[in-house]
Amino acid sequence: MNWSVIADRMGALSTRSAGETRRGPAQSAVTTGRDDETSEPPTRSDCRVLNIAVATPEERPGGAVRAGLRFGDHLAAHAAVDNVKMRGRHDDALLSELALDNAVGTVPTRDGLCRLVGRLWPSAARYANTLVWTDLGDVAVGDYDVVHIHNPVPLGGMVAVALACRVAGVPYCVTTHGLSKVPDIPDAMDMSAPAAAAYSLGFVRPYFWVLGNAACLFALSEADRRTLRARFPDQRLRVVPNGVEPNPPADDVAATVASAADIPRDRPLVLFVGRLAHDKGVGDLLDAAERLTAPCTVALVGPAESSALEARALAADGVRYLGYTEQSLLGRLYQRADLFCLPTRTDVFPLVVLEAMAAKTPVVSTTVGGIPEQVTEATGRLHDPDDVDALATSLDALLRDERTRETMAEAAFERAMREFSWDAVCRAAVEEYEQLCSSC
Repeated sequence: MNWSVIADRMGALSTRSAGETRRGPAQSAVTTGRDDETSEPPTRSDCRVLNIAVATPEERPGGAVRAGLRFGDHLAAHAAVDNVKMRGRHDDALLSELALDNAVGTVPTRDGLCRLVGRLWPSAARYANTLVWTDLGDVAVGDYDVVHIHNPVPLGGMVAVALACRVAGVPYCVTTHGLSKVPDIPDAMDMSAPAAAAYSLGFVRPYFWVLGNAACLFALSEADRRTLRARFPDQRLRVVPNGVEPNPPADDVAATVASAADIPRDRPLVLFVGRLAHDKGVGDLLDAAERLTAPCTVALVGPAESSALEARALAADGVRYLGYTEQSLLGRLYQRADLFCLPTRTDVFPLVVLEAMAAKTPVVSTTVGGIPEQVTEATGRLHDPDDVDALATSLDALLRDERTRETMAEAAFERAMREFSWDAVCRAAVEEYEQLCSSC
């Protein structure tokens, strides 16, 4: 397959300027346990890999899409890989923000059926994204030894890729971003009983069909693997977490953030990054902020999915709601923050936690999903979800203890670089590709 032709025809070439490339350490102790023993992978694999990020055409890509594309970019150092995503209107901005070293292609996004359903049944429009799919355009799946799929939304896109693999006889792997959230979606979206039943039939079953027919499932954490093992007892599983790049604080970060985001330079900063939604615990953070006795500014970054939470954030004293923030400023906010707070109620292995740690920022979060595998007592504080008192107590204590924060900051950075470097993540994935290719 001539990738240079495909990149010119389907996508955009994103190249980092000289001196800007950042890579993690060459060696890592990343947790990559699996259910059977494997040998060390070769320096570079002969497997031909199609790495594809499923994405909706109209929405800004979330963490799973970004992580999938970054993974594909770093994978190029370990295997022959073509890195693609489903085409969307935010692609140019996304590639500019990610500043990847290698080409990213796009495949056609087919949303005609989704639009039709939205017109005929306006009440179902919010669920119609499930019907968005791709025909993969000029990408010939049969040219590859293995396909790696990221992100289950839109589901039609994931199913279309899986079906193409089945027809071509090519094994596919799936990184199960957000698997543990699947059962909680009806409650999170306040679905009616008929809508919840339709969701189970139209989303959960096809999604589990894709996972059940995968050659291997890549869990983001040990907690995620346990969930998968209970659902798919005979499936091949491996823990391959998200990776992260180093982002240590710059000398002028306080001045830059003060100018760009109106964040006071003389007050500690507590940063939240994510959707302003009930399941992310934003209400708990706002409740905790009202109880803090230590002076600070709380900055909330991310799209508002709840108008009530947005209105409350905008009206709260000492809180700055910044909405969607460009990646360059977001990186500086991570650096500037004294604490990163994610009081999430349901999550798998949030990339934002790793991004905070990579910026030398201690983390205050919850014990859900794989977060306890990211954050230790040396790098932050964890508490039960919904426990506002514990959240406020942790924030207050750390805001008043600069020495402990500094010690945690160094430990967080060291742990992020040791356990979650992209190099280690890609080595683990390549080891699995080699096993699959050798068994075909």
